[in-house]
Amino acid sequence: MSAPYRINSLIEMCSGDLSYDKGDDGVGAAMRRATGWLEANPGRWFVVGEVVSTGSRHNRLTVGIDVSSARRAGFEVTTVNNKVYARIPHPSGLPIDVFVTKRNPQRTDPLPRLQSDPFEWSLSELRAAAETARDWLFPGVS
Repeated sequence: MSAPYRINSLIEMCSGDLSYDKGDDGVGAAMRRATGWLEANPGRWFVVGEVVSTGSRHNRLTVGIDVSSARRAGFEVTTVNNKVYARIPHPSGLPIDVFVTKRNPQRTDPLPRLQSDPFEWSLSELRAAAETARDWLFPGVS
C-alpha cells in the first residue's frame, strides 16, 4: 500500500495474553499476532493499545499492548491522544505526525454563557412573550 495510508487498529487482537513467558518462544499469543502484522508491514503505524484513565490522575490502564511491552518487542512506539501506536522502523515509513495530530484538550463551561437579548426587552415584555408562546403552543393548558 502506498503512502499515505490508513492506520489500522490491532487493539482487539492485542487484548489477549501479552506475557513473555508463554509458548515456546517466550512471547504471548497477542504479542505474536501483533508482531506478525508489524513485520509484514515495516514502517507502517498500527494502533496497538489505548490508554484509559480510571479516574485518578496517576491511575492509567492500557488496553492492548502498552508502551513498555511494545518497546521490549523491538517496536518504535509513540502515544498520541491516548492511543499507543507502534511500528517496526523502516526507511520508507512516514512520521506519525503525518497521520495524527496531537489534540489539546479544551476546557469548556458546561453552562451556556448568558447574553443580553438583541431586542432589549424588559422583564415584563419577556414574561408576556413567554406566556403568549405557551398559549399558542399549548392551548388550554395554562
